[in-house]
Amino acid sequence: MTVIDENGTRHQVAPQVFEDLQARGLIWFDGQDHRIREGDTDMFLRVWLAVCDFCMARPVCWDADVASFTIADAMTFSDGHTGPYVSRGGWACCEACGALIAANDRDGLLNRHVSRAELGEAMRPILAVLHRRFWQHYRSIRRILPKLP
Repeated sequence: MTVIDENGTRHQVAPQVFEDLQARGLIWFDGQDHRIREGDTDMFLRVWLAVCDFCMARPVCWDADVASFTIADAMTFSDGHTGPYVSRGGWACCEACGALIAANDRDGLLNRHVSRAELGEAMRPILAVLHRRFWQHYRSIRRILPKLP
């Protein structure tokens, strides 16, 4: 699908993304073309190319402000080097995970993360440690994509 911003620049948007953004009121039809505000083009790329840092869902609807913290003191990376594994800055969140954070539902967030993890319940102890560190460094959350009507 093609959308045109305020400067006349054409953007190709996947049908699923187009439908979601149209439902949220970010894309509209002006009688001739589908339009999007120029400032929203960066947002739709960010929210649809990113995945939730908890459950890997799309689109990203929330941005959690989290201070950087060390996840593991020493880890061997795929290129062979060893060093600390650090979470730097904010966390991207889907609609469901962001709502759980906004409601301070820590158990609900952990349960959702575990249910979506590749190894499921086997990951609960590791994810519980990660969540404790997340909540220790969590500052706030803000919606970055309008909620569906």
